[in-house]
Amino acid sequence: MKSQRAQANPLQVFKVCALSFWFFLPAESIGPSEAVARENEPPIFVTWPEKGLGLSIDLTGFKKVIDQVKPDGRRNLTALHPKTKLNVSITLEKVPTQATAQGCLEQLQLIRKGPYVIGGQDIALNVTGEIPTLGYTLHEFQGNRLDEKHVYACVAQDNVYADIHL
Repeated sequence: MKSQRAQANPLQVFKVCALSFWFFLPAESIGPSEAVARENEPPIFVTWPEKGLGLSIDLTGFKKVIDQVKPDGRRNLTALHPKTKLNVSITLEKVPTQATAQGCLEQLQLIRKGPYVIGGQDIALNVTGEIPTLGYTLHEFQGNRLDEKHVYACVAQDNVYADIHL
C-alpha cells in the first residue's frame, strides 16, 4: 500500500537547490554551527573556514541533523525537512588538484556500481545538464517497503567537490 501523505518531489527540490546554491564563496570567519536551517530565512552558508571555502544553499524548512568535519577530512551537512521527511546531505571535499566535471562523473559512476543503487530500479545517470545527476528508486530495503527516490549530484569548483544526496 502506498503512503497517502504529501511528499516533496526530490527532483523539484534538487532543481531549486541547484539553481540557488552553487556559488562557492570565500569562507568568512563563522563556524560550521552557524549553518542552521530555519524557516523564512535567506540561504545559509555551509562554511569550512579551515579550508577557506563554503557554499550557499536554501534550506528553508529543513532542520540540521549533522554538521561536522568527518574523520577523513570531508565537511558534511545533513538536514531533514520535518514535514516531508526529505533528507539533504552535502559533502565538501577539497582535493590537491583541479576538481573537474569528469571527476564528478567518475564519482557518480562509482556510486552507481554500489550495493544500494544496484538493488534499485529506474536507475538513470544524467550528464546532459550543467550538473551531472544519478537517480534511482529503492522500493525495498532489508525486507522493508520504502519507495524512496534518491538523487545524487556532484559539482566541481576550483579544487573542491560538492557531493549532494537527496
